[in-house]
Formats: sequence, C-alpha cells, structure tokens
Amino acid sequence: MGGRCSSWVCALGGIGGVMRCLLAVLLATVMCVGGLRAQTAATDIVVRQPSIEVRGGRSSIFPITGYLRQGQTVRIIRDENGWLAIAPPAGSSSWIMERVLDKQPNRGQRTICVLLADDAPLLLGTAESATPLPHQVGTAKRGTMVVVVGEKAVSDALGEKTTWWRIQPVPSEVRWIAKDAAQGTEVRDQKSVVRDQRSEVRCQGSIPPTTMQPVARPSYAPVQPTMGNVVMTSGPRNLRRAAFQIDGHAAFVLEDYQGYVRVYAVAQPGLNLEPFVNRRVELFGPMVQRPEFTGRGYMAVNRLHLLR
Repeated sequence: MGGRCSSWVCALGGIGGVMRCLLAVLLATVMCVGGLRAQTAATDIVVRQPSIEVRGGRSSIFPITGYLRQGQTVRIIRDENGWLAIAPPAGSSSWIMERVLDKQPNRGQRTICVLLADDAPLLLGTAESATPLPHQVGTAKRGTMVVVVGEKAVSDALGEKTTWWRIQPVPSEVRWIAKDAAQGTEVRDQKSVVRDQRSEVRCQGSIPPTTMQPVARPSYAPVQPTMGNVVMTSGPRNLRRAAFQIDGHAAFVLEDYQGYVRVYAVAQPGLNLEPFVNRRVELFGPMVQRPEFTGRGYMAVNRLHLLR
C-alpha cells in the first residue's frame, strides 16, 4: 500500500501536485454548485397548454387553488422534486389572524394593514372555501403590509378558534404546479428580459445603462403625487413584486437585507420596473400619501439606479 501511495505522489509531482489536484477538485465542486444555483433562478414561462392545475403544496394531495390558462405568463421561482414553485397567480388568496393586524378591517372592503407580530402564520385560501384551509403556506414578518380583501371567518384551523381575514398573498408566498404539466411552455429568463430592455433603450438614445430608461407604458393614467414634487430616494434596497395593485397599477416592494418591507412603489408612466425584480436597486421619485397605508405612502418612481 505504501508503495502504491508513493507512486501516486510521484505521478502527481510530489505533495505540491496533490495539493493542486485537491484544489482543482474543490474548484470543480464550487462551479457545479454554482451551476445548480443558476438553474434555480426565477424565470418567466408562457403557458401553452389549455390549462394547468395550481396547488397549495408540492403534491397532488394539496387542494387545487386555481388554474393557469393558455397564453398566461407566470413566474417560476424554483424547481423541487418534480414540482415548480410559482408566484401566486391572479385570484390566489391566503388568510391571516385578525389579532396580528394593526387595525380592524371592514367586511366587504379592501383594507391595507400592517402586521404587528413576527412569524405570523399564513393559511391557504381557495375561492371555493369561505374559511382558511388547515395548511400553512408560510409566515410574514412584523411590518409587512397586507391587503385584506374584506372577507372574514372564524376558524380553529391551527387548533385555536380565532378570527381570520382573507388577504392577497404576500411577496414571499408561492403556489405549485407539476413540472411535467409545464412541458412545452415558452421560457424567458430574467437576463434576457433585461438585455431586451437595455437594447430597446439604446435604440431610443445614448443614455447610461445603469439609469432606468423610459419604455412605453400607456396602460394606465399618470400617477399624481400628493406630497409635493420633492424627489425622495429609497436607498439601496431589494426590489420585489407586491402581491397586490395600487389603483390598478402594478405595485412593487423594496426590502432591506433582512427582508423587511421599507417602502412600496409604483412606476410612473413611461417606466418599467418589471425587468429589475429580485435585483438590488435605488429608486427615486415623490411620495404619494394614502390614508389606507396607516399614515404612510408609496413612491411614484420616475428614475432607477441598478446597483451591483
């Protein structure tokens, strides 16, 4: 055995060769792990089948919460054991306990509330059930804003009889579709979306690529700031999609490094924040005051810096 070990050491050029070999193996392992992580990056798909079942968990035993229809675009968050985690599609809902809300919602009215407790449980909701299902889909942190849609129920789904309110899913939530059901869908990764965005901007004029550029968005009326025209900055933050809209406009969330919500944002006409979701940015624009934000407001974004 000793002779064989000696021959291996000689073949590798001594101890230094052994160290170089081990380093090469380590680098290969790191590259492999990096490749696996790259495969879990969020991507957008366009559904090509007539319909795909959406479930509340990564198994067929979980209830169906909705359907994806042909031509619909959905965000794939990650791939786990034959199931794809997706951003909750339109019509998805969850439930939150009344006692963790900062104010009393009104039945039948849309209300934006702030959570007063950490690790507040979120239960699964479906359109067919008027009460929360006994399946926890996640938790939400203190300070998170949630959109209560005005539907109230009393349930002991967690072993304690208490009041729950139906809400739109928070940004951290996912729903699930079977991977084999998504075969043949059209995939666009986030990098290609950003490349297309920058290419379009360069065709419109010579402007630094790190500044948010105008892109035609005629689908909604201009945002009217109500706190003056003083331009504010969000500071360096992580941009996420919000699980709700503000006055019919796509809403976005800016989170700090701990995942706490710091400000909500809406793009002003001519700007598109979508290609910069899940990236670190700094937003600029005036603040818009809204009473349902409990004294807070949201930023009407007119400029963006993409940070490294």
